[in-house]
Amino acid sequence: MVEKEERMSTLKHNFLGFSLLLLITIFSFSHEAAAKELKSNSKAEILNHIQDAFQAQTSLTEKPRSLHEIKQILSTHFEHKLIKKYMDENVHPIKDQFIVYGTDFPVYTIPFFSYDENTKVIEEGNQRIIFEFFQAASDGPVEYEDHYEFVKMHKTNKGWKIYSIDSQTQKPEIMKDTIKSEEYTSLNISKNTSFQSMTQALQNDYSILNQSFINQSKVLFLSLMNK
Repeated sequence: MVEKEERMSTLKHNFLGFSLLLLITIFSFSHEAAAKELKSNSKAEILNHIQDAFQAQTSLTEKPRSLHEIKQILSTHFEHKLIKKYMDENVHPIKDQFIVYGTDFPVYTIPFFSYDENTKVIEEGNQRIIFEFFQAASDGPVEYEDHYEFVKMHKTNKGWKIYSIDSQTQKPEIMKDTIKSEEYTSLNISKNTSFQSMTQALQNDYSILNQSFINQSKVLFLSLMNK
């Protein structure tokens, strides 16, 4: 009798581990498949938006303005936090107003994209990355190594907003909501872990998990518990 109970306990524990592993695998594949490179009209529309954002920034070099006017110009395309970073780095006082000076080393500024086949647009859900590879340059006023420059956008209740502008040596990817195995270590699954607590923890972090799979797994789990 004791041996049978131990086998059942081990079976239940293995079932929980297998269920969790399968959930992670399903979600990982769906996440990877969801990310796609946009082309044609969709890409053109997004690149036009990026060009408009670039023009908004460059217009700030034309004449002195109030801080309020600068914020208004930028708020059409940029998130508040990025606007603050941009203004801290680029806006300078001139008499009783403010202006942005041209520089060879712009910070938090839309990159000099070519807006052709070299400029890539990746979209996944409410996230977009616009990026381009820039080969190393050793002549001219600016020198740099091979690198990618990119702009990140997300959809808000006020439309698409740019929230990050940066560069790096590796090809940029959409990392938000990516499942990583270390994020599950806090679940601490044991023989006493209930299916309900496990699925609740998963649903809290990843609301888009397939509910039908959860329901089916719950039925199987309860059938094991009743044996």
